[in-house]
Amino acid sequence: LQRVIAGESYTLGGTAILLAWELGLYQHEIASLCWDMIDWEQQILRLATREVHFSSGIAAYLTALAEQNAPYPCRQVLLTPRAHKSVDGPALSKITRTILVRYGLDNVTLRDLRRDYEMRLQAECPILSYVKQHGCISRNEAMDLLDLTESQANTRLRGMVIRGALVMI
Repeated sequence: LQRVIAGESYTLGGTAILLAWELGLYQHEIASLCWDMIDWEQQILRLATREVHFSSGIAAYLTALAEQNAPYPCRQVLLTPRAHKSVDGPALSKITRTILVRYGLDNVTLRDLRRDYEMRLQAECPILSYVKQHGCISRNEAMDLLDLTESQANTRLRGMVIRGALVMI
């Protein structure tokens, strides 16, 4: 998936895939995302029904996307490539599906990416609870807590740091 996101950076479909996988956004949330819903200072997306925190990496990505879209007077974050107009859910689904198939992910949908996000988030809950209770967590403690190998614990903790769920000290 990293290959897809890197290869499709700043495109409508690539951005939708990134938002579903990294932030767990639903298709309708992605299609209706507007620039004024982004709290840059707090790094929060203020959606109609919930707030979603995002990392500095996502902030940098969205900043670059905003600069790319600056010439076009549209409130929407995602614009069609030619007309520079907002996109609806079904069109977004078709665009992302085409990209995923092109990269050999024939059986993957935006919904699957969101589910993957939920599964990763659920797996992180014990770590966050542990940190809340003890103030910090080591790699060995994460290994014991989740029955992970050293490599798996490193990957999990590093991912949580990248997404802003944990701070490395």
